[in-house]
Amino acid sequence: MDSTKIAIILAGPTAVGKTAVGIALAGSIGGEIISADARQIYRGMTIGTCAPVDPPIPHHLVGDLDPRERSTAFRWAELAVRFMEEINSRGAVPLIVGGTGLYLRAIVEGVFRATAANPKIREELYRSIAEGEDLYERLKKIDPVAAGRIHRNNVVRIVRALEVFYSTGETITENFKKTQSPAAGWDFVKIFLDRPREELYRRIDERTEAMLSGGWIEETRGLIDSGIDESAPGMNAIGYREIAAFLRGEIDRKELFGEISQKTRNYSKRQITWFANRPDYRRIDLSTVDELAAANGIIDKYRCKAGGKSR
Repeated sequence: MDSTKIAIILAGPTAVGKTAVGIALAGSIGGEIISADARQIYRGMTIGTCAPVDPPIPHHLVGDLDPRERSTAFRWAELAVRFMEEINSRGAVPLIVGGTGLYLRAIVEGVFRATAANPKIREELYRSIAEGEDLYERLKKIDPVAAGRIHRNNVVRIVRALEVFYSTGETITENFKKTQSPAAGWDFVKIFLDRPREELYRRIDERTEAMLSGGWIEETRGLIDSGIDESAPGMNAIGYREIAAFLRGEIDRKELFGEISQKTRNYSKRQITWFANRPDYRRIDLSTVDELAAANGIIDKYRCKAGGKSR
């Protein structure tokens, strides 16, 4: 008998409907959910990250970190595997639900153990930005593979890639080649939930308005009043810095909605592109099936794989 354990990965772009399908799936199969959302892991950011509130299914890695703490793919993967083992020991099925591709790659393909932050190097890099240098161009010369994966506007990841190079003498790409998955002994049913682009954009617009009207502005004000600086890692989530600008009177309500909605659309495009290059994810179009039907289809795939493992 094959002792390989099986977890289900439920991925997809933001606002596609992962949470609803995940809860339906977990309820039907006897599962517990591990969030693979890089922002839901932060406390006090429930509305802006669409974190579940009093969900009917146990959720893990939601609201665990202070927004001032830095979360990494390596750290998340270690914690996720720990929860996978605990869930499995209870006879339940681990469901990894989220759209952060780097986190999912870390648990399936592996990630190198990140070097400790080097404040001096990081300070020098940010000083270079302040002086007008385009660090993305520097990264392209040092590590063109990493530059191809990182958007030129993602300053945090660009600085981190350069920080790893100057700290270790090897590019972040070279470091990734040495990785191993922390989930040894596990196999995965990998699902990508999708919708037609215009339908997804409509859902993003509707959700953005609902979040702004439902307390997101007040949530952000509370974080700032509690001493969370806009430069904190958690505040890098789409919307929080835009709301901070709104609270300072720099943009109006209409501009706030427009900026958040457009940035969320752009993020969804990057998510779709990232997963398009991973054909091992089985695609389910949620415009053609409801959440329960999608969940039942995934259960069939899980049972097929589990049955194959038991022979």
